[in-house]
Amino acid sequence: MARKKARETFVETELAFAYAKTNRLAELEEFISAPNHAQIQAVNIRKISVQMMRIIPVENLNQLKNRISFFMNEKQIGALL
Repeated sequence: MARKKARETFVETELAFAYAKTNRLAELEEFISAPNHAQIQAVNIRKISVQMMRIIPVENLNQLKNRISFFMNEKQIGALL
């Protein structure tokens, strides 16, 4: 596993997001409780955004930006799109 050799923020953040996205909550809890370099807040924001995209039909990109701007700033929205 890549995490055992190098502790990079990107790798650990993506691992946390994968646990959250696949509902592997026990593994996520264990991962978060141990020392890590993951950006947990970014994982939370991405997870909420993914859930919102599934729940709410979006007609265009501007409508999506308006709906998620409550949770994110413009830089974070740009990174998702």
